[in-house]
Amino acid sequence: MAAAVTRPVAVATQALAGAGLFGVSGGGHHIGTRRVIHFVPHTVPAAVPAESVLETDLELTADARLKAALFEVIADPVVSAPLTSVATIRASTPLPGFKAAATIDFGRLVTIGGLVDSSESPDVLTAVSVTGGAVSLGVDAVHRWTGTDWAALATGLEFAETAAERLLVLTSDAGDDSHALAGRLAAFGHVRLPAAPSSLELLVDGRTVWFERQGSSAGDVDDPSAPSTTAGVRYLVDRTDAVREAFDRAAAAAASGDDTLTVRVALRAAAPGALRLTPQLRSLRVDTHIFGPDGLVHTVDLAEEGVVDVDVTPPQALAVHEVALVVRGRFGPERVLPPVGPTPSDAARLVLAVGRSVLVGLPRTLAARFGTLSGVRLLLRAPDGGQGGQVTGRLLAASDRPGDPLDGGDVTPVTVSAPSFAWFTLPFTAPVILPPATPPSGPAPAKGDVEVAAWLELQAGYGEVECALTSASPTHPSAPGAVLRRRLSGGGTGALSEIPALGPLHAALRVVGLPDRDHAVPAAVLAVPGTPDVLDVNPGGDDLDARLTLASPLPVSTGLGGGVTPVLLRATCAATGSLTFDTVRVTYRRAES
Repeated sequence: MAAAVTRPVAVATQALAGAGLFGVSGGGHHIGTRRVIHFVPHTVPAAVPAESVLETDLELTADARLKAALFEVIADPVVSAPLTSVATIRASTPLPGFKAAATIDFGRLVTIGGLVDSSESPDVLTAVSVTGGAVSLGVDAVHRWTGTDWAALATGLEFAETAAERLLVLTSDAGDDSHALAGRLAAFGHVRLPAAPSSLELLVDGRTVWFERQGSSAGDVDDPSAPSTTAGVRYLVDRTDAVREAFDRAAAAAASGDDTLTVRVALRAAAPGALRLTPQLRSLRVDTHIFGPDGLVHTVDLAEEGVVDVDVTPPQALAVHEVALVVRGRFGPERVLPPVGPTPSDAARLVLAVGRSVLVGLPRTLAARFGTLSGVRLLLRAPDGGQGGQVTGRLLAASDRPGDPLDGGDVTPVTVSAPSFAWFTLPFTAPVILPPATPPSGPAPAKGDVEVAAWLELQAGYGEVECALTSASPTHPSAPGAVLRRRLSGGGTGALSEIPALGPLHAALRVVGLPDRDHAVPAAVLAVPGTPDVLDVNPGGDDLDARLTLASPLPVSTGLGGGVTPVLLRATCAATGSLTFDTVRVTYRRAES
């Protein structure tokens, strides 16, 4: 029986796109990607060694994440295989009429198509011309073991295809002996193996993961090969899960500090032949982010809703595929919508003054997500050169016009004295439950008011306060502007004067309250800017595993000066509190050196 042939293959960590093809070719060891990284040529022997077991080692760096593991399996017949690659040869007792004998033991039933004398090959003749001596095998007869006795098979090396477990090779040369004959067969004897190896079996880490009867997988490897003969077979086998589990076991058993993990893969056949096993690993790197002196953990305190960005750019990255982390937080039950926006306009500002009331329409797209309202937030400041003032108001029902005051909707006065715009909360004296969008009876809301859930009537208690405006539409899906009206002297309402050059302007407004049970509002939304993928999280004191897998990898761009555009992990928070990022792992494709 032929011994297992071990062909170590160094598999470097490869990216999902452009991953390497690794294996052993007839002209040398080819290791690398679509570009040849390393090639060591060697002389191709005239004969092809046959084997029934082919083994190779797969290696990945400890920080790699396997994405795909494909195996190209090829099994070919062999025209001329060295006898020593498939059988053991030993001196034997000759049969009557012969002077010397040698047994060729295949260890199993093997289909063979004759023996070959390779002593006349150019390489052998060159060697013999130096040492001298005869080089012919000198075989006069070949017998086959039937299980009970030796049966004549051929007079010479040529015979028809047959199945045999052992052969007895005989010579009648008077000057010959069995040990010399066995030596010549070991040195120059070859055998024809006309049948492709059958019952192929693939093993990963000593465990069988594929049989030949399972056939090929969909897809293909980079630079695919083909059987060298029409009788050969080729299969493509995808065993990603099995290889990933094997590397997981290797990682669990690895010593601390090991940078490389190794997994043994084997291809077995029921009969010897020309076996080729070409593994192709597609893998990504995983970078565990360090937050400077904070180490693996970084906590951000939020005095108000908004965006938290952390730079998680991996080293030498070409593209980011996933960001995974443990997140914790402390957030109260109230939420603010929108947590970002609307964008204020510098074109004009609204001044709140004593004796002049302004009505701000709460967009129903925001208000409908709350069970109760706690207040509203406006962008306010003291006018240039002014001392500021106090803002008061009340919440009114919305119908065909601003209606009656809502229970609890009186605004607790807020003083504004800072010269810069900031978000101020105008709290209600009690939680407010808004009426439904359409009353169960009565007329439908008038046209133009359908997006308004309630009207907030504002005025200055004393002094003057500027309110920021926005060009965002009241129908904006995430950050709408609020419709504005003014209170007329007779108690009615009218639209604000429109400046044609500026177009319609609305109040920059946010709504504060407790979310409705049917409209969940997450405390934070995780995202990677530049991608559409988002993940809602409501972190608490316990660890919460979060995994943001990008539908399309995010390329890491490099500027003209060589600087890399940072990869950000963004948390958009709809509440005050604190947020903790712990053990952030970024899966990415690394630039090849």
